[in-house]
Amino acid sequence: MSAPETTDPASAIPVGGTLLHVGMPKSGTTAIQFAAAKLRKELTEFSVIYPGKSHNHSLASFAIAKRRRGWGTGAGKAAIPPMSHWHDLVAEARAAKESDRVLISHEFFAERTEAICRTIANDLGPNLSVVFTLRNQPSILPSAWQEYLKTGIEESFEEWLDVVLRPGPDSKAFPSFARRIALYENIAKWSEIVGPDNTHVIVLDRTNRSLLHRSFEQLLGLPADTLDVELTGREENRSLTRPEADAVRAVNERLKQVSDIRWDEFRDLHKFGGIAELLVERKVPSGEPPIVAPRWAAQHMSVRAEQQAAQIQALGVHVIGDLANLSSMPPALPEATSPCAEVNVAIAAHLETGSFKAGQRYMKAARAAKSSGGEELVRHALTAGHKSTTDAERIKAAAALTATVPTRVLIKIATKRVARILKAKLRRR
Repeated sequence: MSAPETTDPASAIPVGGTLLHVGMPKSGTTAIQFAAAKLRKELTEFSVIYPGKSHNHSLASFAIAKRRRGWGTGAGKAAIPPMSHWHDLVAEARAAKESDRVLISHEFFAERTEAICRTIANDLGPNLSVVFTLRNQPSILPSAWQEYLKTGIEESFEEWLDVVLRPGPDSKAFPSFARRIALYENIAKWSEIVGPDNTHVIVLDRTNRSLLHRSFEQLLGLPADTLDVELTGREENRSLTRPEADAVRAVNERLKQVSDIRWDEFRDLHKFGGIAELLVERKVPSGEPPIVAPRWAAQHMSVRAEQQAAQIQALGVHVIGDLANLSSMPPALPEATSPCAEVNVAIAAHLETGSFKAGQRYMKAARAAKSSGGEELVRHALTAGHKSTTDAERIKAAAALTATVPTRVLIKIATKRVARILKAKLRRR
C-alpha cells in the first residue's frame, strides 16, 4: 500500500497555539529537541517559545504520567519526578503572548494513557496541535534494543527479538516496546482528543533528511533552515555498533551481580559515564558492523507497518511524507544474526574511562560537600545527581556549594543511607 506523499508545505499552527511533539521514540526527536534548545533564545525573535531550560520536557512528561525515569522496581528504583515540573511547564506555556507559538517535545507523550492525554490537552489549553514523527519500522529494531541496553537489560539482540516479536500467550515482557510500535493506536488516541485537523504526522524519509526540520519550521512559522543546526557530541545521538552494543550488554550482565545498585548510580556511572564516553569520544573504525536485524524480524515489522499505514491514512490526519516509507524493507538483510565473538579492546577502554571520569565527578562532589553546602546539597553529592536531573539543576547545585556543613549533618545523612540499605536487605530475606 502506498499513500500519496504530501507535497504542499505544512500550514503553520494558529498563532497563540501550542505544538506538542509527542514522539515516536527513535524518530528524530532528539535532533529536534537539541536544535530547539540550542536556539531557544533565537526562536523568540520569531515568536516561538521552547519552554524550560533542558533540551526536552521529559521531567514534565514523567511527572504528569506519574512514571519513574528508570528502573521501576527494587530498592534502587528511580524516583517519580514531582508534579511541579509539569505545572511549571504549563505555566510557562500559558504565559506566552497571544502572538507566540509554543513548542513542547518529549517522545513518551504519545504512549500516555488516554486519561493522561486528556489531562495534558486540558492543561495546555484549546489551541493545541499534536505532531508525530514516524520512522521506518523494520529499521527501528536495532535502535530500540540499544536504548533498552542503556537501561540495563541483559538480553542479546537475538534473545530480545524473540521476546518482543514472538511472545507466548502469557508474555508481559517489554510492554513499553509494544506501546511504542502501536503507531495507529497512539495517533488515533490523540486525534480523538485534539481532532484530525490538529494532528500532524511526519513520516521520515532516508533519502530526504531535510524533511524533518523543514516540516517543523513550517508548522511553527519559522524561516527555512532555522532548525538545521550542527549537532555535536551527545547531541548527535549516534547509534552503537554491534561490537559496542555487545560490550555494553556484557557490562550490564556483570552490574546485575552488584548488590544494592541504585538506578541513579547505574545512570550516572554507566549510562552517562561509560556509554556516553563510548558514543561521544570513540571514533568508529571503517567497516565495524552496525546492529542489523535478521530478515524474519524486519519482515514482521514491515507487514505490521503496512497495515498501520492504511489505518493511519483512514483517520484523516495531516500526513507529511509517504506512509509507504514506514514498511519499506532495508536492503541485503542477513537470514540470521549472532553476538560478536570478540570485541575491540578500545571499546572496553572507552567504557572503563567513561565510568572512571564519572566516578571522579562523584567523588569530587562528595569531597566538596564535606566542607561546604547544606544537607540537601550533601545528599545531592552522595547520590551523584539523583536530585538534579537537568543540566541547569546540576550547575545550580554545584554553584551553591559555599556554606559550611557541620560534621553531625554528614553523619546523620550517612546513617540514614546505611539504614535504608539494611532495611532493603531485610525485606528480601
